[in-house]
Amino acid sequence: MSRRAPVVAALVLAVVAAAVVARVVAGDDDDGGTSSECAAAGVERPLPAEFPASFPLPPGTRVTQGAVSAAGALFAQGAAPMSAPEAVSFYRTQLARAGWHAAPEGEREAGVSAAFRGHGFTGTWTVDEVPGCPAAALLTLRFRRA
Repeated sequence: MSRRAPVVAALVLAVVAAAVVARVVAGDDDDGGTSSECAAAGVERPLPAEFPASFPLPPGTRVTQGAVSAAGALFAQGAAPMSAPEAVSFYRTQLARAGWHAAPEGEREAGVSAAFRGHGFTGTWTVDEVPGCPAAALLTLRFRRA
């Protein structure tokens, strides 16, 4: 795993948290950000050109990071306008429909992660909750050529 990945994840979470704090300071007192506000935090970036077009992303996902390592590994991170449990459910159903094979998920301290393979790739997807934004999920995708 790249040393940049944890830094990138922390930066994305910090931007989302700052947006939530700004919203609270502005006097909005509902119970969390809306999916469109939380998922729209950060600067949108294009997916790497090598990103497999057949790999499903939840509708409305905003990609905030995308990179290819010198060794050819792909990394993408973004926010989906749905709760973390909804994003996990999306990957449970949509990967198989798109011809990808998923391994059982593993619970992590802050979310859910699972390995997958297909279309000439292996990798992992990870879904984390976004603090203060129950209607958004942080997605982290890692790919390697099989």
